[in-house]
Amino acid sequence: MHEQMLARYDFERLSRGLSRVKAYGPGSGWEKPLAEGFNSKMKFCSSRPANMNLGSAKAYTFAKSSLEELEKFKDRIQFAVARGFLYDKNEVKVKMTMNNLGNTILANEAL
Repeated sequence: MHEQMLARYDFERLSRGLSRVKAYGPGSGWEKPLAEGFNSKMKFCSSRPANMNLGSAKAYTFAKSSLEELEKFKDRIQFAVARGFLYDKNEVKVKMTMNNLGNTILANEAL
């Protein structure tokens, strides 16, 4: 799903003479500012100014996670993949499946 969304976004950017989307995430610049800003011009949708650092206090005030917390989540997910199991919200061990991993990464409550 995410790959399809990024492909669509890339196509829209290329069709308007913009460059493709650059990687951003763990190991790809989480700690660096996002050079491009974003404004969807949609009602009730937040915009992001250019060169904003997501770790700054001014970044999304509604966000519930800091960069340190995101790094911890990433490390925990990698550790769970290496072990081959996860824990559900009741601390019960659950076998690692693609479905469970996807629900964990997307923070779905299915697990």
